[in-house]
Amino acid sequence: MNRKHCLLFVLAGFLLVASGCASLSKSAKKHSTDAADLRERQSAKAIKKGEFLLAAYQSGDAKRFVAELSPALRQKVSMKDFKEVREDLDKNMGKIVSWKLLTDLRAPVYRVHVWKVEVERDGSNGKRYRQDVLFRTISGFPKDSEEPYLMSFGFL
Repeated sequence: MNRKHCLLFVLAGFLLVASGCASLSKSAKKHSTDAADLRERQSAKAIKKGEFLLAAYQSGDAKRFVAELSPALRQKVSMKDFKEVREDLDKNMGKIVSWKLLTDLRAPVYRVHVWKVEVERDGSNGKRYRQDVLFRTISGFPKDSEEPYLMSFGFL
């Protein structure tokens, strides 16, 4: 084989490898985009679940609140527990007036969402007080599932 043929052979090999890399790159980008889309859908559903919990808490709907919990949390939080904790928090912290999502902390396996919650209570001096508190949810996602698995929640 002469030098010219060797050069053509090497060039052809290079082009074949380069085109394969381009195909892999397109495939990797599509996979990356699909994964990013899945994470965004997961996050949106986890946010909706957190806001559903806040709304159920605000309205005092223990049945709705407990039904939204993951099976593991449902075993730990009964409707009676919900009512007792809510009465205590309403008395000491105040009743929920409004909330606003502050952030979505991203992690590979779970998502942490934090809301600023405005509460209002009557002071012992007869004055009405408003203050802000934080509410946090931590959600995991079973492999390739869009449905959030609520791992933890609470006021901070």
